[in-house]
Amino acid sequence: MAMLATMAIISNILHSDSLILGEHNGLSWDSIFRFLTANPILGYPILVAVTSIAAFLMYGWDKRQAQTNGWRIPEKQLHGLAFLGGWPGALLGQKYFRHKTQKVEFKIMTWLAAGLHVILVLWYCYSKLAG
Repeated sequence: MAMLATMAIISNILHSDSLILGEHNGLSWDSIFRFLTANPILGYPILVAVTSIAAFLMYGWDKRQAQTNGWRIPEKQLHGLAFLGGWPGALLGQKYFRHKTQKVEFKIMTWLAAGLHVILVLWYCYSKLAG
């Protein structure tokens, strides 16, 4: 249920079919959303993989911008991506780029995102086994 809520948020954010995908060969954000929510066993790992790659790249970009005094990515966006499913990429990005490692509150939020997703997966597995 919580995964469906997360997917609904992503769908609302990316609902414009012309955003990146356009409508080439029937591929749209709506069709991707329907596929991922209809197949949660496959959809959740895809969601985590895509958002993790995005988070990892964003951490690298933000680190580079910090070194060159360029435009920075707001911390809320980094946290938001972690909570949407990109927590593995966020943790890897923090470690690999040595970025945001001194901010205790920032690290706590990232680990809260990770913990939330572990709890959601355990809850999903339990509900499937029990019901």
